[in-house]
Amino acid sequence: MSRFQKRAKQFWKSFRELVKQSPLSRGSLLASFLIFIVTLFLPIWRIMPLAKEQPFIPLHYNVYFGVDRFGPWYYAFVIPSLGLLFVIISAVMQTYFFQRERMLTQFFAWSTLFLELIFFLAMVLLILLNI
Repeated sequence: MSRFQKRAKQFWKSFRELVKQSPLSRGSLLASFLIFIVTLFLPIWRIMPLAKEQPFIPLHYNVYFGVDRFGPWYYAFVIPSLGLLFVIISAVMQTYFFQRERMLTQFFAWSTLFLELIFFLAMVLLILLNI
């Protein structure tokens, strides 16, 4: 068995222990993942049908200048991609710090949930901009 396989097994064992022993981490990871799923399906539901009509969609609105950034429809998936990246990074960091420093585990749990909510609100505003 290679060194990588041993570390991967150890990581999964630590992750399962984290999920079993910490209801805060389990709940935040589950809630963050569900918010990510909703954030992912919003552009599929509302923006992809517009892709046939408009090759470029408004991506950013500024109070002073109005719509100031346009782009291809698939740029709307940058926000969900960042959300998934943060959920993965948070899960890894929570697993790493669970045995060492529980306070950092709680920090990553709450901050990931907060970031996912911000990404969800950004996606809702992007959808409203394109309706």
